[in-house]
Amino acid sequence: SKPDYFSLPTINEMKGMVKDGRVVLEDGLTIGRSSYGSVFWPGKIEIKDIVLDEIVIFRHKEVTVYPNEEIKPEVGVELNRPAEVTLERVWYVDKKTKQEVRDVVKLAELGWREHLERQTARMGAEFKDYRAESGAWVFKVEHFSKYGLLDDDDEPMDIAPPVQQAPLQPVDMNTSARDVNNQVQRKKVHVSTDAQIREVRF
Repeated sequence: SKPDYFSLPTINEMKGMVKDGRVVLEDGLTIGRSSYGSVFWPGKIEIKDIVLDEIVIFRHKEVTVYPNEEIKPEVGVELNRPAEVTLERVWYVDKKTKQEVRDVVKLAELGWREHLERQTARMGAEFKDYRAESGAWVFKVEHFSKYGLLDDDDEPMDIAPPVQQAPLQPVDMNTSARDVNNQVQRKKVHVSTDAQIREVRF
């Protein structure tokens, strides 16, 4: 197995559980990669003839189970079943500085937790928690393919362009007070209409 991958029970412990070519785990299984994350499958699991670190692949902000679709079992069989995923070091990356933002207060200001909640829903998963101190993003899945945060999904906010203010219009000082008031009212209607259009387009 790869040195930075681990499992609970350990590989050696599971070797001692083999019966008729199968391993039956009564209390679930955890597979992880140090500093990348882990997957926990609760309950009773039966597995056979699989190399765990070839079936479960961790990359930064991403996990894939059964990368080869041809050998993926049906939903509910072996590891293609409900599980809790934890991906570590999932922080916002500033587009200008290319640096990770790890400050808890700054992440809250950016709405990073809310962003991850939306991304979780887009994946069809259930958001469980985000621990900003360690960057741990926790969610539940019903079955497996690839889950994680793509580079294109790494922006928590869509910044709206600044609203263009309508320029001030000169008022003819030779007109009467009533004409001046009429000019002002027409400008207010014009600006309100523009504001409504901008709101609809946004």
